[in-house]
Amino acid sequence: GFVDLNQDLSWQIGMGAVMHTIYFGTSLETVRDATGGTIMAVDPKHDPGSLAAGTTYYWRIDEFQYPGGITHKGQVWSFTTLAPGGGVKAQYFAGVDLVGNPVLTRTESAINNTWAAEIVAGLSDKVSARWTADLEAPLTDKYTLITRSDDGVRLWLDGRLLVNNWTVHTAAENMATVNLTAGEIYSLQMEWYDDAGTAVAQLSWQGPSLPRQIIPGGALQPPRRAGTPAPAHGAVDAPQAPTLSWSVGDGAAQHHLYFGTDAATIAQASTPTAQQAPDNTTYDAGALEWGRTYYWRVDERQADGTVLAGKVWSFTTSNYEVVEDFE
Repeated sequence: GFVDLNQDLSWQIGMGAVMHTIYFGTSLETVRDATGGTIMAVDPKHDPGSLAAGTTYYWRIDEFQYPGGITHKGQVWSFTTLAPGGGVKAQYFAGVDLVGNPVLTRTESAINNTWAAEIVAGLSDKVSARWTADLEAPLTDKYTLITRSDDGVRLWLDGRLLVNNWTVHTAAENMATVNLTAGEIYSLQMEWYDDAGTAVAQLSWQGPSLPRQIIPGGALQPPRRAGTPAPAHGAVDAPQAPTLSWSVGDGAAQHHLYFGTDAATIAQASTPTAQQAPDNTTYDAGALEWGRTYYWRVDERQADGTVLAGKVWSFTTSNYEVVEDFE
């Protein structure tokens, strides 16, 4: 998913192959059954030309092997190009502490900024920003998330702090490795500030099947779902009596919260544990059992009645309590 419209195709050569035949198109059946495709020399690359947005393409490589004179029919592969739209919600603040009302709120196609002078609204120094988005991975894989910043940067995924370099520094990279599942929506938040001079704020990713690139719109969508859960998703040693909190999704008219001890039940539940106004983004879970895993989900009901289902988050309570320095 989210493949660039100018993407070239490449593949690994089969042993003994001296020639390739490539089949490429938008029909699975046509590509699977086709004969007489484009014959190419041994170089395992092909430029398919400019691709259409939001389109699924199929391709197949047959290999002619020598000696033996045998043609090995390849399997059909597929990918989907980047569709229009998407991006991140960006909020800019005067000062380095992200306090007060934003001086500018807008949607940006990606977190990919370099400034030599003015950043926003006449501000060139002592500026901070927060970007929030729903993130979807194109493949189930292990990814490295990479921030490049000048100056400070923090990055969260599903409420878990992955990068924390909240210092004045020249352009520097920080990395965190995460496992992402295709089709699952993750809550992403990045905060940044510039003290003085040139400024950089970028967010990239890479993986075993994905070359390094700025995370594109499409993979990033404005945050319409509830996000940044606390306790963070997967947290351990959470308080025994936690107050759950989350960030409101854009356009939400009501929160529907589901809470319990069984992940499947929470994922399928349709009767909320609580229904709350959009400005009420906390829930008192009460006194919970020691050392037990709990699951929760927050759906966002829009003004038109549309309900955007949230991800099932989890946390595990601590199995001890500290009293006067004793566990």
